[in-house]
Amino acid sequence: MKKILAIIILSVIAFVIYNKSKENTDNVLKIGTEGAYLPWNGVNASNEVIGFEIDLAKSLCTRLEMTCDFVVQDWAGIIPALQNNKYDVIMAGMTVTSKRRETIDFSRGYADTGVAFASTITKKTQSIADLKKSLTGKKIGVQTGTIAAQYVQETFKSSDVRAYSTQDELNIDLLSGRIHAAANDTSAWYDLQKTESSVTIISPVLTGKDNAVFGEGIGIGIKKGREALLAKLNKALDEMREDGSLSKLAIQWFGFDASIR
Repeated sequence: MKKILAIIILSVIAFVIYNKSKENTDNVLKIGTEGAYLPWNGVNASNEVIGFEIDLAKSLCTRLEMTCDFVVQDWAGIIPALQNNKYDVIMAGMTVTSKRRETIDFSRGYADTGVAFASTITKKTQSIADLKKSLTGKKIGVQTGTIAAQYVQETFKSSDVRAYSTQDELNIDLLSGRIHAAANDTSAWYDLQKTESSVTIISPVLTGKDNAVFGEGIGIGIKKGREALLAKLNKALDEMREDGSLSKLAIQWFGFDASIR
């Protein structure tokens, strides 16, 4: 009888511990971010994640009464890691596109700064048609897996497209003149121009209005089947739009209001 009673007590304790642990886990939002793409997200000298999306995530967590737990993940594996439950959501400057929607779900877009070409050696052009002519046979740098990379590979077939794992690696070759131009989100070029005056944006800014490949702005990526969490995130984003805090964060990090309203 004592053994049976002991087993029952231990079972109850285990049940309580399990549910308490589950409760704590449910109050933590694990966020996958690249940590190499300022001003969207980056890592400072103290190895802390910083950026527009980091501050945005913290605001969302506060509104959801959750704790943020940031997980730094290389861009190339960021969606597979989400699908393998390494984190709950992706906040990494990820453009919402129909192709990506086949794999994961997205929140409403929260910001959009467009895509542009930058260079230290190629002259500014007024149209993509003119830019294609000036970059025929020339080297164009892109970051692997980005919307800009897809666009350049599909549109600039007469150029030599070079792929880089990170924006930092791309910047090194751009600044050294080893590539004639590079394409990515305009925010990456604005950030680089803060310290490198030789960098010039040489093309019009491109958005989903110019080409469907540029999608619907930047949103939160989430694994399919997490409808309840997605609804909460969308509600919190709507609240931030309405009270102006989303615009305030965008101006703080980009220098202008890049928020989607």
